Amino acid sequence: MSRQSQSPLGASITLAELEDDPHPVLAALREREPVSLVPALGGWLVTRYDLALHVMRDTAAFTVDDPRFSTSRVVGPSMLSLDGDEHVRHREPFGAPFRPVAVRERFAQLLAGYAEHLLDGLEGSGRAELRRSFAGPLAAFAMTRALGLEPDEVATVLEWYDAIVAAVTEITAGHPAPQTGTDAFRRLRERLMEVIDAGAGGASSLLAAAAAGSELTPDQIVSNAGVLLFGGIETT
Repeated sequence: MSRQSQSPLGASITLAELEDDPHPVLAALREREPVSLVPALGGWLVTRYDLALHVMRDTAAFTVDDPRFSTSRVVGPSMLSLDGDEHVRHREPFGAPFRPVAVRERFAQLLAGYAEHLLDGLEGSGRAELRRSFAGPLAAFAMTRALGLEPDEVATVLEWYDAIVAAVTEITAGHPAPQTGTDAFRRLRERLMEVIDAGAGGASSLLAAAAAGSELTPDQIVSNAGVLLFGGIETT
């Protein structure tokens, strides 16, 4: 019996279905085929919570430390692409600066003001695409300030983010990484190196706080900052 015949539902799924409305597909997988080989994605999909938790906790059997990992091929090794002690070593410097209380104390008032600024800009237009006009800029502003960059760099950070996400997506689909993604991360790296070297941002820079006294090299700090930028904007 072939692997695909053991996952008939997964074998029938198309990328178009997942891109158009993935929720019914994922619900069906959770109920009927929680561990499924999905050829359209080129891999296995685990959709049930308890099984996904098992996969994430068993780093001996299920590792993310693989040279094919798409994000690490763009930004380098980071807490997202390492397991065990190395994962802890990369994650630990960012723990305290990014705890909810620390983030709230540093940024709550600042972000509330920027949200009002964005909403004022939408007033009178009658309609808006909220992801691009509000959620995206607000998330980019938050990460820009967290990384010690300037408020007027938000648009540039969003451009870098778009290019990096596109590169990760292409690699995940089995295509070569576009040069635009490599160039975007190079420019991000150069800018963050300036922040680290200058200790920029002072008390308001979570990047500077994470870098201070860390065992990580500047390149490792930047790789993890790239992951934080990706997650901070993408999940928002």
